[in-house]
Parts: sequence; C-alpha cells; structure tokens
Amino acid sequence: MTAETDPIDDFFRQIALHVEADPAWRAELRESRREFFPGGRPHEESDAAHRRHLEWFLLERTDTHGPELALERALRAWMPEFEAGLDDWMAGLRQTHVGVLEVTGIQSGEGLWLRDLGGRGEFPVAEQAASRFVEVGDIIAGRLFPIGGGVHRLSSASAFHRDPRVLEALRADFESARTERRGVLRVGQREVESMFFRGSEADEIDAVADARRLLVDSGVDADAVEVFFEDLAQAPFDEDRLVHGAQDVLSEILDDLAFESAVDIDAARRALLAAWAQLARRGPGEGPSLAPNGPADSTANPHTDVARAVARFEERRRAGEPVAQLLDELERDLALGDGPSSETDGDPIPDFPGVVGAMVEEFLWETAAHESQAAAERHANLRDLGRSAENVGVFENLRGRDLLVYAGWWLPENDTLGGADDARARMASLAVFCRWAEAEHEVALHTEFHETLTRLGTTLPRIAEANQRRTRGARRDEGELYEVLALDGERGQVRGRSGNDRSATIELDLATWLRPGDRLRGTLREDGRLAVYCCYPPEVAELAESAAE
Repeated sequence: MTAETDPIDDFFRQIALHVEADPAWRAELRESRREFFPGGRPHEESDAAHRRHLEWFLLERTDTHGPELALERALRAWMPEFEAGLDDWMAGLRQTHVGVLEVTGIQSGEGLWLRDLGGRGEFPVAEQAASRFVEVGDIIAGRLFPIGGGVHRLSSASAFHRDPRVLEALRADFESARTERRGVLRVGQREVESMFFRGSEADEIDAVADARRLLVDSGVDADAVEVFFEDLAQAPFDEDRLVHGAQDVLSEILDDLAFESAVDIDAARRALLAAWAQLARRGPGEGPSLAPNGPADSTANPHTDVARAVARFEERRRAGEPVAQLLDELERDLALGDGPSSETDGDPIPDFPGVVGAMVEEFLWETAAHESQAAAERHANLRDLGRSAENVGVFENLRGRDLLVYAGWWLPENDTLGGADDARARMASLAVFCRWAEAEHEVALHTEFHETLTRLGTTLPRIAEANQRRTRGARRDEGELYEVLALDGERGQVRGRSGNDRSATIELDLATWLRPGDRLRGTLREDGRLAVYCCYPPEVAELAESAAE
C-alpha cells in the first residue's frame, strides 16, 4: 500500500536480516508460520505475506518465552545496531493497531481518514501516494503504526479491496459480532490473514486437535470439549461470512467458556472457529454445509410501490435535487394506485415509512448550506434516528416517545454508541434537530423532549461506557429486564419483571458505570452472577409509563 519510504519499512527490513542471520530466531520464526497462516503456509509466497507474518510475530505473538513480545527481545538484542533517531516511532510500535478499515475521507496528496469497522475508532493516516488512488468506501485491512501527533502510517503489506458488496457484508458481520462481545470488538493480524488471505491449504492442519488441546490445557473439562465439537458439527457453517461468533452456536459456547473457565476467549474463538470450519468441510460426516435459500416468494408485497418511491426519492436527493420539491413529488407518487387515497378527512399528508430519515436529510442539507459541510457531518449520526423511527409515516406524528426509544433503547440495543464522547455528540445533535423541527416545521420536539434530553446528556454517556464492558451481547429476546436497585462494588440488588428483588453479582468493571435506576437485560444464574447483555439509562422507565397511559 505505502509507496513512500519511511523508517518503519526500514526497521522491518533490518530486523528481518537479523532474524535470518540468527539460527535460533530463524527457527522460531519459521515454526510460528503454522500458527499464523491458515494451513501453515501463506496462500502465496510474497514479500507482503512474509511482512505480515513478521509484524504479527514481533507485535502480537507470545509463547514459551513468557508474556513478553518478541519485539522486546529483539530490541534488547539488536537495538544498538539500528539507526539513531528512531526512538520516538519505535516506542509507537508497542501501540500499533490492526483492523478492517473503511476509507471515510481523503485529502488528496496528504492522507486518509480510516474508520475501524470493529472498534469504530477513526484514524488520520499520512499516505500521500494512497490518497491519490483510493476512494471513499474502499476497504483496507492491516496494521496502523502511530507516528506522533495522533497520525498513523499504514503497513505496506495491508490488503486493499474496492467492492461495495464486500463492505456491506463486513459491516453486517461486524455489527452482528459486536452484539455478542463485551467491549470494543478488535481483530488481530491472524484474523485479518484468515479473512483476506486464506487459501485452500487450511485443511492441512488438524484444527479440531489444536482447539481441543487449547481448551483442555486451559482447564476445560475434556468431556465438555467433546460436547462443544458435537454442537459445532451439527450446526451449519457459512464459508462466506467473514465474522463468526454472533447469534450462532459458537457464541453460546463462548458464553459458557467466559463464565465457566479461565481460557483466553479470543484464543478460544479463533481455535473453535477453525475447528467448526473443518468439521463442516470434512468430518465427522455429520457437519452440514450451509445450504442456499430456496427461490424467493414471488407473491407481490403491498409495500413494494412505497419502497420504490422512497428509493427514487433517496437517489434523487443524493444527486442534489431540492428536497422540498422531491417531497411534493413523493407525496403524489404515494397517492397513485388503485387503493384508497391517503387524502381523506382533509389530510393531504402522505403516510410512508422513511419520512423521518428524509427529514433528517433535509436538516443535514440545510445545515451544510447555511453553516458548513463540516457542521452537517457532525450531525450525520442523526441518520440513525431515521432508522430507528422508520415506521413513523408522518413527520408531524414524531413524538418525544419516539426520540426516547431511539436514544434510550435503540442505540444501546444496536450497539451503535462508540463510548461516552459519541453519546454526548449524539445527544447534542438530537437537541439541534429538535430545535430545527420546531422552528421550521412546527413539530414541537424541543418543547416536549428537552428535559428528558438534558437528563440523557448525563446518563447515556455513562451507559455507553457500561455497554463497552457488558458480559456479551445476545438476541433481543434473550434474558430478562432488571432494574438496578442498589450497588456496592460488584454486589447489587436488582428487581425483575415479576417484582421480586434479587441479589446479583455484576463484574466490577461493569458495575462501576452503573447507578440505581438503570435497566439491564441479562440472565441471573443460579450462583447469583448476572450475565449482562445490554444496559439502558433510567429514562427508559418512561417508556413503560407512557405505554400504560
């Protein structure tokens, strides 16, 4: 990827020469190929493949030498022989970041903005050459090196893809995986290698034996391990899915391991994923491959015309046509047909899904026109409000309750919040949108919702941090909703829907962010541990109150 010469490439060239010249290091590096490459060897022999392997070997792998990274040993051995003046960026080597990254912005001749699809952080990247040929929406998978001032460089061995279908598949898979993981979802160099550089050699290793050895050596009962393999063998495995462990049999196994063992969950996920794929492909004869769905039902969908009309609206809006004119045409489009007219009882307002999203786009367009494009981009998070309220058919029917559903329930449930700062930014954008809706469209969102919104500005950032530390995600129909009554360290009192108060043990790093009145969705186990799948701010209690009215 990186065409410019920089000290990072020079460092890896030098250290590769040192490793090759030392018999012990050379043997260790070659032995580690079995761990790193699917099938034990690279899909194709190339300088890029060897560079990715070396990056992982130095910066991620720990082994019989102890918890120390090979980089630390290498620096002690050979640092005096490296060029002077490298201390600053070499300190940054210990804080590199691996990710599957989407190009979100380009400054031609200078660099890029990349968003991590797993961790959701954004990174400014100094890449003069790459900035001239990449496009927004491209995918880059690999390692970022911090070079100071918050700026990064891309590894020259990174993968590059330009395919909107792959991007959408990655987004969907990471979103699904995020619902099953506590905290920020991260990938390592081995995952990237498997996702983007895997070949047909993967069956040459015994992935089942490797997974069995890892689990048993970590103290998992051998009989339980065999049950895990039986469950995996009976479950379909989707070869085309890039991220597994979300809402599938693997997620259930990982949940058990998280509570019942001390095994490294990330290592277990990698090992079990490889075993699952192998069981589905070649044994023990009971592992079915994923069958494609049958032909779609050709029965006409009564909402097809509406969907097409809204799609045309979106396409023309993105082309820059005036939103007001498009809304008028959309109203006329939706009034056509053989069914009853929406213009009854003197109400000419069309009722169509997606109107809130359309109004958000109008707000963003006006913000860009009257303030700046940067101001509009700050409020682009409001597109999630359009998704949350997509069933509202008339903008004037949007109410404070819909906004509370979005902020208090939809955002936590969809794991959309990146952390406290993101939550604050979203509530600030929502406040601006409410004032705009009231001033420009006489929809009294600010009047109705500003008090609740003020409280959410304090509670939602805390809940966002709590959800980064939850036990794991789960389907929305899993678990029970509990109200937090009291907390003392990791010990708490909670109340379920039945009204019974229960003692619960909550992981301390999660409990630190909770307060009485918060709601938790989870499972209270027999030993008193509460597996928390999602956290909500106390304001969601208003949803139950409004529903009862």
